[in-house]
Amino acid sequence: MQLAAEHDDEIVGFVCIETFTHPRRKGNGYLGTYLHQEFRGTGLGSIMTGLILKVAEEQGVHKVNQELVVDDEYWVRILQEHGFDVEGTRRDAFHGGDGRYHDTLMMGKILDDET
Repeated sequence: MQLAAEHDDEIVGFVCIETFTHPRRKGNGYLGTYLHQEFRGTGLGSIMTGLILKVAEEQGVHKVNQELVVDDEYWVRILQEHGFDVEGTRRDAFHGGDGRYHDTLMMGKILDDET
């Protein structure tokens, strides 16, 4: 599942959910997100996230996960607004462009009540 946002014939953002194929990961997917810095604060990230989660729910996805840098307050806030919970922290799991290691958050949302 993929959605992209365009402005002046350029892709400025996207969201995608890749579902796992292994039977033991049935119904689980991983959320990927990107939004160009100039479009943060416009509501576009939240709109795209809401749309892709709706598509995932309609397609029977049970749970969606994402791992993101702790310092990315923009996406952390959006995911929390859409019902994601912090499920854990991984220390020094991301090496940034600043040459430093950063902690990451494991976040997840259950889309249905099926067990």
